[in-house]
Amino acid sequence: MNKPLIHFLLATNFLLLLFFESNAAVLVKLEPAGEGKGAEARTLLMRKGAAHVRSFSHIGWESWSPPKGMSDETFADAIAHLPGVKKVQKPVRIQLFDVFPNDPAFFKWQWALYNENKPEYDLDAPAAWDIATGSPDIVVAVIDTGIDPTHPDLIPNIWTNPLEIPNNDTDDDGNGFIDDDMGWDFANNNNLPYDNLGHGTHVSGIIGAAGNNGIGICGVNWNVSLLTIKTFEGREATDEQILPAFDYILGLGQKVHVINASWGGSTPSLAMRDAIAECGRRGILLIAAAGNEKVNTTENPMYPGAFDLPNIITVGGSTKDGFKYTNTNFGPLVHICAPGDMIYSAYPQPTLYGTLSGTSMAAPHVTGAAALLLSERGSLSPEYMRSLFIGSAKPVAYLSDISLSQGLLNLPALFAEDGSPPQPAANARIDGVGLTTATFSFELPLDDAPEELARIVEWRYSTAPISEENWWDAVRIPAILPQGTPQGRWQTINADRLEPDTLYYFAARSLDEGGNVSPVSIPLTARTAPAELIWLEDFENGAPDWQLMPGFWDVATSPSLAANGSRFLFHPERMGEYPLIDDAVSPLIDLTVCAAPYLFFRHQNEFFGFQRLTNEGLVEVRAEGAANWESIASYKMFYYPWRTDCLSLGKWRGRRIHVRFRFRHVFSSGDLNDEIGWWIDDVRILDARPSIFADWKSAGEIPPFEPPDYCAAGGCLEMQVNSSNTYGFWYKEGAMEYAEPNTLYRARFGIRSDQPDPARTPTFRIRHNASNFMQGDSLTINSNDAGESSCGAAFKDYDLYFQPQGDALAPGVNGALSFDVMNVANLTDAESAKLVLGYVEVERFPIESLGEPLSRHLYTFDSGHEMWTPSPALGAFDAPDFSWEESGGFLIMRSAGNTNCYGFWQNNQTELSLRRDALYQLRARAGGAGDPAKAAAAPTMRIRAYDHPNNHAVAVFQSPVWRKYEQPSSEGTAVYVLNDYYAFFHNRQGAGEHLGIAVELINLDALAPSDAAIGVDEVEIIAFPLP
Repeated sequence: MNKPLIHFLLATNFLLLLFFESNAAVLVKLEPAGEGKGAEARTLLMRKGAAHVRSFSHIGWESWSPPKGMSDETFADAIAHLPGVKKVQKPVRIQLFDVFPNDPAFFKWQWALYNENKPEYDLDAPAAWDIATGSPDIVVAVIDTGIDPTHPDLIPNIWTNPLEIPNNDTDDDGNGFIDDDMGWDFANNNNLPYDNLGHGTHVSGIIGAAGNNGIGICGVNWNVSLLTIKTFEGREATDEQILPAFDYILGLGQKVHVINASWGGSTPSLAMRDAIAECGRRGILLIAAAGNEKVNTTENPMYPGAFDLPNIITVGGSTKDGFKYTNTNFGPLVHICAPGDMIYSAYPQPTLYGTLSGTSMAAPHVTGAAALLLSERGSLSPEYMRSLFIGSAKPVAYLSDISLSQGLLNLPALFAEDGSPPQPAANARIDGVGLTTATFSFELPLDDAPEELARIVEWRYSTAPISEENWWDAVRIPAILPQGTPQGRWQTINADRLEPDTLYYFAARSLDEGGNVSPVSIPLTARTAPAELIWLEDFENGAPDWQLMPGFWDVATSPSLAANGSRFLFHPERMGEYPLIDDAVSPLIDLTVCAAPYLFFRHQNEFFGFQRLTNEGLVEVRAEGAANWESIASYKMFYYPWRTDCLSLGKWRGRRIHVRFRFRHVFSSGDLNDEIGWWIDDVRILDARPSIFADWKSAGEIPPFEPPDYCAAGGCLEMQVNSSNTYGFWYKEGAMEYAEPNTLYRARFGIRSDQPDPARTPTFRIRHNASNFMQGDSLTINSNDAGESSCGAAFKDYDLYFQPQGDALAPGVNGALSFDVMNVANLTDAESAKLVLGYVEVERFPIESLGEPLSRHLYTFDSGHEMWTPSPALGAFDAPDFSWEESGGFLIMRSAGNTNCYGFWQNNQTELSLRRDALYQLRARAGGAGDPAKAAAAPTMRIRAYDHPNNHAVAVFQSPVWRKYEQPSSEGTAVYVLNDYYAFFHNRQGAGEHLGIAVELINLDALAPSDAAIGVDEVEIIAFPLP
């Protein structure tokens, strides 16, 4: 094969025509060489300038190229009668059985049907036309701006009413329309549905311009019946103007198979939904354009494409390079993509042809495909066709996040029948449930072939069990799952905007490439977290306590429009310029008793044209006494229907707040707006009561102290103190699995008391312990500073920071959390009081994420014990022997020959000022020593930080300090094996001005070595910004 031929085949890709040039080879069959004449013929051919190309030894033929300047046909004729030549075969043109029309614009302009340069991004129409080219028996209703009935490429395929006699001024078919012989014009209420804009003609040309007629273009269908229904005289219409078109279709005496809807709006018309649903029951499929607003239709739906009905296919747009069309809407509510950029099609006389872009052009490609499919396969249900189009789509990388199918319409694949459904999603599990969310995972199910996965998995949820019968009544979960996932790979799905404390059922159906659908999976069940209603405004009694900007916010009464009841807050319909900002401010809302407050509210908005790009709705919060508002949500004023949003108010728990709905008009001058604006209803404050304490346990009685009264109520943990000798705690084992080393944890405890005066709140402590007891961290809060650091009747956050280190990171070790009350002879603590734990939140950060230090100070003890002093004997404990060891610079604490020893070196006023915005890291480089025979029992070191002079909010790290023991030296002196130990302290509310620190020896274990000692080589204090 010569080079020009190879180049041509590569350029045409799947066309693969064998075109022979002037020097193409000729096939020749010679007599066998042994008979003499064959050899003579070969010699003669070469003398005439012919060249031997190849031999086909098994069939006895050879190929010879003609002499230079001689055509293949002349050469064949010249050698046909040479001695030894038995047969000559002139060049034969061979092609694949793809069907190409003779319409002149097909190869040049209709890239969507045949993209010569990038065939992977076209519809592969020629391969489909080899199977079917359409049929006039298939009726496609084009609801649009009309069709030019005089267009030469459309005349053969314009539908005519077989039951109507033209121009006899009689309703022959009895459908209520006189002389509707070629459809109806509902925009002007007459029987002349001519196209005055061109949109409908262009759409119709894509669906069914006559093919292979030697003129212009060809449609997806060469033969089809295009029913003209005009509802648009200009670029906009109302549902009241479009609904008669559906009524007309349903009342025709002839079957309509497919409806093309290259239009849409952001307001859902319930009447139109009912009309489309009725079409579905009559076996009519509707193809809808996704819209050209560049929005995710999950959040900003466009109708009718966003209606969740089994007879709707919603189409996004693509380009000839495989990208999404610039303006196409996208998201899982879009089912499939089709060419929508620079589409060449019919246009009304006298223009005849032109190029348009948009999803209006993408949809008719799918409409045409549906009609083509029906012409070959006969009656198919709309639901099956929806599944088939989604399942058979051709995956395209650049379209992977544009539609549910993640691909492009694939015409030939529609005709590949596959009768076996995929398996349902059997392996599934609930991973987590929140206040308004549920997360679950499932393993991608198999198709009917081994190791072949189902193409698409659709999930839905309902408050009732889901079955085949009520599948379409359940709410779909919009999600695009990755294609090409290996077998066994689990996928995660999130359902949101659920209602609190509600039992939900979740189920799935699988789709394959042949449009087959699996049975509904066995539903998963989950109940969302409970919540307590704290405050509600439903506007049924108006908004008497709200501050509303007059003329711009008001309360409307309309049972048919309200989200619930009959009244709602709204930004009213008006024509004119808005002010730049106008507000609706709530009355003061009390969150002081909330553990986890959330703002719930229902809202919808709608703005068309320029307004949707410039207007914005803000939700803002301001605490009582605060100067500034803080934004917690922003909504672009592009339409979405009534929906419920949930926003966390955790930052303001324990406070009283105002909520503000703010309408912000970015460009005011000259930007008029007569749309419905922003509507608000059912504003609620809920306090989440998650069952996070379900596996927490109480400690019971711990002699010699009296236990508190333990109670788990309302999603909280309580301890009631009844004397000044009370100690007890709640705890959770295995509260966390440790991450990698050098990880900082923050356990945030939300705590309140029943004491209005925080100075009367009992002393409490929050703790972390490693399960092998090789590390403990705690934060103690007392009321020594007149209650400034303690909590009152409102929940307050307390953060415990800790870094698992050393033996705490051994395999299998995890962390426990505790909440203690210690009402033990504290002078200001109330003898009768209650503490309430409302929430615990654990986060972790890499140590390096703390950033650059704010300040640091190092104590080396090289020249003495500096500002550090030893403690006196404390209570019933023996004080250790304190000393400073000059060799190496150590602070020493040695047990006084017994195991009842406790004491510490302390620095009451370090050189570091105590900052409220800092996290302090305390590093003690220390080692332990003792009797090597008792190495299993180690002396315990504790690092303690506190604010001075109030001595409250004590942060503690404690751990056995040995890692290994060295044999004593010849002089009997222990050798310390030094390690770094870290404690963290953050003083949020205290009044102390300086940070106090202490390093303690605790040798109280009966198994501990009586001569245990701790040597402290360095202490460093580093202040970091709070993470």
